[in-house]
Amino acid sequence: MEQTKRRPRKLGWRFALLGLVLAVLISGLVRSLWLDIYFIPSASMEPLLRDGDRILVSRTDFAFEPVRRGDVVVFDGRGSFAPLNSGKGPAADFLAGAGHWLGLTGSDTTYVKRVLGLPGDHVVC
Repeated sequence: MEQTKRRPRKLGWRFALLGLVLAVLISGLVRSLWLDIYFIPSASMEPLLRDGDRILVSRTDFAFEPVRRGDVVVFDGRGSFAPLNSGKGPAADFLAGAGHWLGLTGSDTTYVKRVLGLPGDHVVC
């Protein structure tokens, strides 16, 4: 009887692809429920946050405590401070959103600011 040698199957790329897909899915779940990454695109928050900084933001902190003066908040300004769409087209919007989601670029519609006043306060500049 002649014994045949079995060649090992090369599955390395499949495991790498599976690992990448799982990492993206887990990251998406964590970022949609608990934490998110934001890029600071300007010097408007200096000296606390500098141009180019990346910050990790909790999505659940204000679920149990109210917003107070001095808190740093992140909000989407579409419809109030910025237009609802960029006007650059869907492909450009997708690429900008992907860069923002990966924490590589800033967003033209996401703002990181310090709370100066609460409802009922009178703020003068």
